[in-house]
Amino acid sequence: MIAALVGHRGTGKSELINRVRTWLEGSGATFFDLDEEIERKIGRSIGELFSVHGEEYFRKLERQLFIEIIQKEHKAAYICLGAGFDLSIIPSHVEVIWVRRETDMDGRIFLNRPRLNPNVAPLEEFLKRAAVREVAYKEKATRVYTMPEAVFDFKRRAQAIEKEILSGQGSAISGALTILPAHLKNELAWTSFKNRFQGKEILFELRNDLLKENEIHQIVNEFPAERFIYSLREHFDFANLPSCALYDWPLENPD
Repeated sequence: MIAALVGHRGTGKSELINRVRTWLEGSGATFFDLDEEIERKIGRSIGELFSVHGEEYFRKLERQLFIEIIQKEHKAAYICLGAGFDLSIIPSHVEVIWVRRETDMDGRIFLNRPRLNPNVAPLEEFLKRAAVREVAYKEKATRVYTMPEAVFDFKRRAQAIEKEILSGQGSAISGALTILPAHLKNELAWTSFKNRFQGKEILFELRNDLLKENEIHQIVNEFPAERFIYSLREHFDFANLPSCALYDWPLENPD
């Protein structure tokens, strides 16, 4: 398995991969932070690279090193990608884990990272790029991890949760797992998703604002009805609801 971690600047992708590197030590998995790999290759910092060669050259190195990594043999590999990485070059066999925080779109200002567009204010620069990247992350992600804002006990609960999220097993996660359009983007993606959770006690959330009606009815035929919670975020017809264990709809809906 190869998994790529994507997400906005300052979300905590590098810290996450370092935590999991410690927890999965001895498992045979390999871990890569693409920024660190670039610095190691060129012998200078990312800031120096930007000031001398600019963003275009940096993006070219990103793509080259990523391709080099995924073409090698790995028992399992986890790659932390920069916020602006070109997601279109990620092949379908690579899992894309979107690491996000609820505060991502509030904006962030960095004093220790290179400016990508010094002609605008730092916060404006972040927000403009983040709006475009947010769409790309949603379209490409096969899994989403919303990292808690508060500090909590990583030696216990977080360790189990984050190991499960990155390994894709899901057995230690309580609650519901939202099925995303990316899980259905092709037969390979959907087969991989089903195999990962077949036989596991995970509740699946079906949101009618994310999935089409025909997709939802297709999905409920793949697992027992008690595995699903149907979240009604948009207009719905009670007469045509799929068979699910639980239903969730807004109380303010007059229907």
